[in-house]
Amino acid sequence: VYDHANGSQRIEAYDGENRFQWHGTELWSVAATGRATLLNRFSIPIQDVVLLNKPGQLLIAFPTSLVAYEPRYAHSQILWEGGSVDRVVVDQRHRHIYFLGTVGKKNGWFELAY
Repeated sequence: VYDHANGSQRIEAYDGENRFQWHGTELWSVAATGRATLLNRFSIPIQDVVLLNKPGQLLIAFPTSLVAYEPRYAHSQILWEGGSVDRVVVDQRHRHIYFLGTVGKKNGWFELAY
């Protein structure tokens, strides 16, 4: 989504209740009323945010890690780190995370069960 007001791109995910938007290091929740709430300001840029199984449970992809994040409790857990992450998708039905990146010296798609 292009934000004409400040000339930047915002990226969104929607869980049926809230829209989650991120830009740079900030993650926001936007309610149906349009009220925006800053959920977290991370120390590194967010690459992608993907919904996990329950509403509000997020997978955040950073350049070198994948983090599960529960915004209602501001709780996060590192699921994987140490290589690079270029792209991430979630198979909610089978509860698998797939990411394109580098692990050790190998480039390709990798899988994590959750």
